[in-house]
Formats: sequence, structure tokens, C-alpha cells
Amino acid sequence: MASVSASVGVTIYPDDANNVSTLLKNAVRAMYQSKSAGRNCWRSYADVCKADSQLKREHHVEI
Repeated sequence: MASVSASVGVTIYPDDANNVSTLLKNAVRAMYQSKSAGRNCWRSYADVCKADSQLKREHHVEI
């Protein structure tokens, strides 16, 4: 028996980027965030940016 799951990264034009290369890079980044969240889910690039921003704030507070 085989099992298939999907991890999806979503980015939106023109909110996340205005060219194909950057859109693909942002989608890949969101996809890897989805994989690290446990797979079989999706993440948007906007969610990744929010998480990065929160981590930076938390790191700044620790310093």
C-alpha cells in the first residue's frame, strides 16, 4: 500500500513579488515551511514572513 501527501507553498502576484523568479523562490520557501510543519499541509509566503518577523522580534528581546 502506498501513501501520498502534499506540501504546498503559495505566493500571490503582485503582493509577494512582481516577477516569476522571485515568486517561485517565495513559493519554494513557503513549501519548505509547510514540510517542516508536519507535511500534508500548505503555507502562504505571507505566513512565512509573519513567522520570520515574530522570530526576529523574539530574538531581539533575548539579546
